[in-house]
Amino acid sequence: MTGFNLKDYEDIEGIAIDAFALSRDCVTGLRVDVLPNLPPRERPRVERLLADIEARQIFEQKTTNLLEGVIETISQRILDGTDEVAVFVADECHVDGGAVDSKRLRTDAANDLARALPLLLGLRDSVYAVHDAMHAIHAVDKLRAAHNRSGS
Repeated sequence: MTGFNLKDYEDIEGIAIDAFALSRDCVTGLRVDVLPNLPPRERPRVERLLADIEARQIFEQKTTNLLEGVIETISQRILDGTDEVAVFVADECHVDGGAVDSKRLRTDAANDLARALPLLLGLRDSVYAVHDAMHAIHAVDKLRAAHNRSGS
């Protein structure tokens, strides 16, 4: 299940409109934050995704597959560029024994990738929401047709 609430929309077209609008932001994120921070061997998939988005093919299954792959790659690169650092913090007079504070440190590349990731996740959720709504409409239409044929 996606984090997308279908009930917030009157019709499927509204979801699709939002998905297309978000796809433009994704193009910027992919060009500015993702491509420069990936090694050359990982760029072709991103470039294919960009081409599909720019061709307005965001609802095609191959585009969804590319999007999932790019999200997975970016997520892994963010994890690779992130370190948890534990720091001992003592109070002024060492009365309470101090505490351990952890901080998350990221490389600049991981920060850039982390900036693009929410856009891609949002696009994925929007695309899935459109597909889910279409499947629901189709299923309800089949039920209605079966109900009408049975004469009930």
